[in-house]
Amino acid sequence: MEVKKLFGTSGIRGSATELFTPQFCFDMGRTFVDFFKTKEITFSNCIGMDPDCHLLELKKIYLKVLATSGIGAFDEGVTPIPSMNWLIKNTQ
Repeated sequence: MEVKKLFGTSGIRGSATELFTPQFCFDMGRTFVDFFKTKEITFSNCIGMDPDCHLLELKKIYLKVLATSGIGAFDEGVTPIPSMNWLIKNTQ
């Protein structure tokens, strides 16, 4: 049996309609918040997305979890992965 990986080389991988439910996005946001606070990480997040229109509501959930937890996030909108990589490497 093949084991499916949730995280790829540049983000979370999976079916947007099956995996990325509102609850999943909330749970993922809380997991990141808990990790950041445990490790005393204070930098902001850069969040981008593919041009799939249904992802916008899910991204809003994730951003709200971060914001209500006091963790900053830059919403880069629809942007290619190389630009997100550049932002992460050059803005921390």
